[in-house]
Amino acid sequence: MRFDPAAAPLLDPVRAPLEAGAVRLGVEADVEVRLGEVEGFWALQDDAVVLASALATPDGHPDDAGGLDRWRRAAGAVLEALVVRSLPARDPWWLALGLAIHRVDAALPELGLAPSACAAAAGADLVASPRGGLAVLRAWARAGLDAEAEALRALAEGVDVQRFVEAGVAVLGAEAGPPARDVPTALGPWSWARLEIPPHPRGGRVRVQGRGGVVPAWARAGEVFRGVAGACGEGCTLVPEPGGPVGDWEVRSAQGGVQVLGARGVVFRFRASGRLEVLLADAYVGSVAEVEAARRLGTSGVVHGRWTVDGPRRVRLHDVAPAGVTLHGRQDGGFAVPGEGTGLAAGIAAMQESAWRWTLSGEGLVLEGRMGAAPVQVRLARAVV
Repeated sequence: MRFDPAAAPLLDPVRAPLEAGAVRLGVEADVEVRLGEVEGFWALQDDAVVLASALATPDGHPDDAGGLDRWRRAAGAVLEALVVRSLPARDPWWLALGLAIHRVDAALPELGLAPSACAAAAGADLVASPRGGLAVLRAWARAGLDAEAEALRALAEGVDVQRFVEAGVAVLGAEAGPPARDVPTALGPWSWARLEIPPHPRGGRVRVQGRGGVVPAWARAGEVFRGVAGACGEGCTLVPEPGGPVGDWEVRSAQGGVQVLGARGVVFRFRASGRLEVLLADAYVGSVAEVEAARRLGTSGVVHGRWTVDGPRRVRLHDVAPAGVTLHGRQDGGFAVPGEGTGLAAGIAAMQESAWRWTLSGEGLVLEGRMGAAPVQVRLARAVV
């Protein structure tokens, strides 16, 4: 290594560990090192390593809260720069720098670089504090990943959103971090945020607009929601949404065990407010064997109730009240009797016994739950009401 005359008094005392560290790291050390005005502790300029001039002062660098003396900090800075110089990709910067600190700390743990670098992630903004990238690698390692291999893959192919957010869960779970936020809110590039949302009687879901994620994403009804969100390189916005299959859905068929039932005239209306209406218009649900009854009978009226979020893509029905529903004949002069407690209305009320997992597929909706001891699947399609 060639030290500029201004840098020599700072680096000569640590030349031996510097050269030994370069050998352990397997990096090319034929480089000039000089002092200059740079952002952070060091920078690469024209293939030279430029250390911040403040490192050579008695008080050290103003950003160094790690309790390191200036000689250890300078030695670490040079070795970090040599590692970054050897990397085939350096974007995002926090990841390249975090990988460099990871390698230097493994080769020369006596420099003590890791604690202050991990602490830098507590600000939850890796653009402002890129040395916090080390905390991401440490979180990946604790999750059972090969942290170095994951970092190299991410530098070459892009950072996996879910793994970035999960690293944020680990980092913000261990550090104080910034105050929690409610939604809607915006996150800057390569940042995390704690979320805390007051309880909502319906519950809901946090939706991410842009490249980012949130863990968990679903807020159960009546419970305070707490989670961690993360944004990748372009930032993202977090917005609340109902968390259920909002819209009008016409029942096409139902299946309980091996029995398949056809349906007509039944529309489930899930409102964003959490209200539920089931519209029955000459409705009937039954098997092929019951075709004669379907020809002669129908049920009409409106069933009112509520729906709430019970977990990821799960809803529960509550307060289902089939008041005013009638069972009637379909022929001229046919009869009409109250139908609240029997037949189709009673079946809808029985849906309150179970949570229902919902799945959207194109223009279709599938509800899966239980009625009594039997598993039931209900297939619906978009309705025009």
